[in-house]
Amino acid sequence: MKPDEINYLEYDTAVAAHNYVIENSGGAFGLRDEALLVSALQRPKNLAHYKPASDIFELAATLLTGIALNHPFFDGNKRCATMCALMFLSKNGVILKKMDAFDSCTFMISVVTHKVSDDDVANFLRNLAGKNFKHDCDNDA
Repeated sequence: MKPDEINYLEYDTAVAAHNYVIENSGGAFGLRDEALLVSALQRPKNLAHYKPASDIFELAATLLTGIALNHPFFDGNKRCATMCALMFLSKNGVILKKMDAFDSCTFMISVVTHKVSDDDVANFLRNLAGKNFKHDCDNDA
């Protein structure tokens, strides 16, 4: 996928995702640091620009870790990071298998405690896509 073909997550969408997460699972509303959210949202664009061979899962992983580690919201950063990565993948034609809540929570704890890398996150997302994802090169004759 070329960088100009990627549907990036917009600022307002990320804020709406955070509000949805808080409304549905509890916690404190509010943006703690706008610049940290903007920075996290720019990470996939930067990766696509400087490493054009990155796949959609690597881009989603850098978005997820950016939000989770930047901690731009008062509460719900790990939940919002997960939601934003899933929305980003969906906007780009990837639908993941149902994610087990315990596995997701455990994995996100590993993300914020730096026990996994962006590559590990990309592989986690790639495995959740399983056979639901068809690579662009699969269409070539």
